[in-house]
Amino acid sequence: MIGLRQATCQDAVALAALHRLSRAQSMPWLPVLHSQAQNISYFQNRVLGVNTVWTVHQNERLAGFIAYGGGWVNHLYIHPDHWRHGHGQRLLRQAQAEHQPLLLWVFQRNTKAQAFYHQAGFTTVAKTDGQSNEERTPDVKMAWHPAP
Repeated sequence: MIGLRQATCQDAVALAALHRLSRAQSMPWLPVLHSQAQNISYFQNRVLGVNTVWTVHQNERLAGFIAYGGGWVNHLYIHPDHWRHGHGQRLLRQAQAEHQPLLLWVFQRNTKAQAFYHQAGFTTVAKTDGQSNEERTPDVKMAWHPAP
C-alpha cells in the first residue's frame, strides 16, 4: 500500500537517514560534509522548519520525501530500494500542484536526476562551476512552468 502524508518534526531522524543513504547510493562522488548528527539537526531546524515536506510510504515504510518552499524544490530523495517505482513523480506532482513555477538545483554529474526532471517538464536555465554550492560541485539550475 502506498500513502502520501505531510512530514512532522518526528520524521527528522528518518528523513536525515534516507537523505544520507540516497545521496551515497546515487552520487558516490559527492563529498560528505556533515555528520549524521548535523544532518538530523539540519532536518529538524531548517528543512522541516521552513519547507513544506511530503513523504511517501510503501507498506508503511518511508520510501521518499520532497521538501519545497518559496518556489524552490530543495530536496527530493527516494530510498534506493524504491527507485523507479513512481514515488519521485508522485512527490514532484504534489509540489507542482502547490507552487508555480518551480526552480531547483541538480548536480551536473547527476544525469539521471536531470533526465527525471526533464521528463517532468523542467528545462535547464543555467549551469555553474559549483563554486557557490557547499559541495563545490558543478550544478544545473532547472525551472518548471505550468502549461497555460
